[in-house]
Amino acid sequence: MYNSKLENSLLLPDISSRLTDFVGIQLDLDDTRVKSASLIAQDLDVKKVIGAENWQRCFEDDENFSEDLFDLVVPALCFLTYSRLVALMQGNYTDSGMSVEEGALSIDEAKSASTQYRAIGESYLGEVVDFLKNENPSSSASMDKSVLRIRSFGGDEGRGTNSPLNNDAWRNRASY
Repeated sequence: MYNSKLENSLLLPDISSRLTDFVGIQLDLDDTRVKSASLIAQDLDVKKVIGAENWQRCFEDDENFSEDLFDLVVPALCFLTYSRLVALMQGNYTDSGMSVEEGALSIDEAKSASTQYRAIGESYLGEVVDFLKNENPSSSASMDKSVLRIRSFGGDEGRGTNSPLNNDAWRNRASY
């Protein structure tokens, strides 16, 4: 990584090596891609669920360091990192557009694999949340924060009884 601040914010600076404990990853994989995926997983998948104060407890230089919490977070972070890596890092952006690496899976197959790894990571993350709830029942950690939901508003329904095509007023409207 080029930014030392980002490098220092990684819970596992040796994330590429740690991934080999949990998933089948090539040892010659570009380390910057793995670290980028790990940063995304840390911030959006783990830290958001367990809260910033509990996240800080995972670092050895913190005065409230919890080795038990760290040991529970590592597998979740590894699977969630791999999920992000599979989904986001299969191509390169160049001046001629995006090129997918030779031998890469199709986008749909990659999404499917990513979803499976994410589910495993969220199972481990559930154990982290349970640990934090047992430790402190008023903890803000919650799996409800684990899934980023995208909601769309507006638009027309195209099927069913509320369809504009089933509405007489719609059919009889004036042509423009």
